[in-house]
Amino acid sequence: TLMKPRSVIFLIIAGILIVSGIVVCAVGSGKAAAEGSEIYAYSYDEGDRTVTEVDLSSEAIGKITLDLDRCNVHIVGGGERPTAVLTGFEKYHYSLSTTGGELKIKDGFGPAALIGMSSDGISFDGLRYLFPFVSRGIRTHADMRDITVTLPDELAVGKISITVKNGDVTLESLGGKADITVNVEDGSITSVGRTGESISLSADTGKGDIRFENPIYVGKSNLHTAQGDILIGVKEQTECEYQLLAPMGNVSVYGADAGDDYVSATSLPTKLTATADNGSITLSEPDTETG
Repeated sequence: TLMKPRSVIFLIIAGILIVSGIVVCAVGSGKAAAEGSEIYAYSYDEGDRTVTEVDLSSEAIGKITLDLDRCNVHIVGGGERPTAVLTGFEKYHYSLSTTGGELKIKDGFGPAALIGMSSDGISFDGLRYLFPFVSRGIRTHADMRDITVTLPDELAVGKISITVKNGDVTLESLGGKADITVNVEDGSITSVGRTGESISLSADTGKGDIRFENPIYVGKSNLHTAQGDILIGVKEQTECEYQLLAPMGNVSVYGADAGDDYVSATSLPTKLTATADNGSITLSEPDTETG
C-alpha cells in the first residue's frame, strides 16, 4: 500500500531536520575548535583518553553495581569524598545512575545511556555527543578503560557487585563491612585490606590470578580461579578456618608443602575458601602492613 501524502511530508520534514542538526553540530564543532573553545565536558589523560569525574558527595551511596565489558576497576577506601572517575568512556555508550542510594554503571546503548539519573533528577547532556560526522570530543578510542571509585571510610557501603568481561579488578582499604562480589571472565582480582577490617568477598575469575591480602583477617570469603594462581597474605596467628584446594597444582602454607589441599578448623566464624582449578595456592605472611 502507498503511504498517505501527509505521512510522506512528515518523513521529508523529519529527514530535513536530522540533516540540519548534523550540519549545525558539524559547523559548531569546527568553529569551536578554530576558536579554541571546548564544547565537550571531558578532560583528557596523557594518552588522550577521555576523563569524566562524577562527584557523589550529595548521594547517600549504600550499594555499588558495575557491569562492564573491557575495563579495569579500582575501588579505593579512605578518600576525602566519594567520587567516580571514568577514563576512556564515551558518553551514551554506557549508563550511570545514582538513584535509590545505588551507584550503577553499565555498558550498552539505550534509553538509560542517554539520560543521567540521580537524586537531583534527570539530566541530558545534549546531542553533540550523539551525532556522527563530528568528533564528539573523542581524541582517541581507548583500548582499555578504567573506573576508579573512591569512598570515604564514613560512607557505609554495604554491597558491592562487579562484573567485568575483560580487565583487572582492585579493591583497596575498604572500610566498613561490605559484602563484595567480583566476577571476571579474563583478568586478575586483587583485594588488599586493612588490619582488623571485616570483609565478605566472593571473587571468581575465568582466567587470571587472585591476590587476597588482609593482615588480621576477619570475615568470610570465597576465592576461585579456573586458570591462574591464588596468593593469600594473612598473618599466621590469625584464627581462621581455611579450605584450600588446588587439584592440578600445589598448596603452600607458610612455607610448608601441603600437597593439593589444606584444611584447618577454628571456633571463630572467620572462614576463607580458595580453589585454583589449574593453578597453585600460596598462604603466607602479608607483603604489606596496612593500618
